[in-house]
Amino acid sequence: MKDSPHTPTLRDIAKAAGVSAMTVSRALRGSPLQNKDTRERIKRIARELGWKPNPLVSALMGQRARRHGARASANLAILDPRSDEPAANRNHIRGALVRAEELGYRAEVFPYKPADTSPARLREILLARGARGVVLMPLPVGVHEIAFDFTGLSAATIGYSLLSPALHRVANDTQSHVILALRHYEGRGYRRVGLIMADDANRRMLCQYTSAADSYDRFFSEGLRVRQLILPDEEFTAADMRKILRWIKDHRLQGVVSSAENLHRRLVESGAQIPGDFAYIHLHRDGPQSRLTCMDQLRDYIGSKAVDLVTAMIHRNETFPVAHPQITLTPSELIEGASVPDLRAPVVQRGRTAAPVI
Repeated sequence: MKDSPHTPTLRDIAKAAGVSAMTVSRALRGSPLQNKDTRERIKRIARELGWKPNPLVSALMGQRARRHGARASANLAILDPRSDEPAANRNHIRGALVRAEELGYRAEVFPYKPADTSPARLREILLARGARGVVLMPLPVGVHEIAFDFTGLSAATIGYSLLSPALHRVANDTQSHVILALRHYEGRGYRRVGLIMADDANRRMLCQYTSAADSYDRFFSEGLRVRQLILPDEEFTAADMRKILRWIKDHRLQGVVSSAENLHRRLVESGAQIPGDFAYIHLHRDGPQSRLTCMDQLRDYIGSKAVDLVTAMIHRNETFPVAHPQITLTPSELIEGASVPDLRAPVVQRGRTAAPVI
């Protein structure tokens, strides 16, 4: 087709395609309710005519649709594969729901349990409820793919657990996360620290924990040395605990850093005095009553960023599949507790002890 002297309208595209303007509108929005072949044919004709989406118009139309129809349907669906573990994805979900409301979207949480509701049936439910976007929460340990068909939907996931299908994702910047914890140790005078990880958890995160420790040891450290102990999983049997305590003693470690949820508790149950025997940094936010030094991954913020990613896709009419899935990385914050005492020598001034100056 020849180039049009003006920007083609929906009516121009509809006339060329032999369909209604409403059908063209649905095709250009990537509506999953429309036949895929029809949708692709209309998009091809639109491109040939020189049509380009206007992001400002898309955002305005989306805002109007949300204002008038938000209470009638779920604009965003939040799929939770760990709904039987309420605490697992709680913060991510909370952040997503708050952000969706701020943006004027109605979000609804749906358990993803193929044994109870087939993926095909769940998709029918989401489409019937008007969902245009989907945020998939992290999968259970050991699960790396799901059978849900995201075609025609704007979709993103959280973390690295999902390998297939390939979606945009929001994830914590684990490399910086671990390096920040090690810097805290070194800044407090520690020289021998151990990273204890489960192999399955490390692989799930694309070995970012161990690679961060390697990088710190080689490129960032001014005196801190990081040992690594990788165990098969986080079951931590009695034999595992004996191995861990012997390893800490043999290497004369002053501190331990780990992402294992129950390692600190098991160490204490096994007789370790923390921080008396060695210090401890937990690589996840611990409970509100915890006195551990820990890393807050800001999971509410991660959930909110996942919603930002999906709604941006909706505004630019981008749906699954995507050619090059992207990763949005988010920061962490260190929360100081009582489990990492300062080992730096006190400064003596004029016969009295003063706090060290950094």
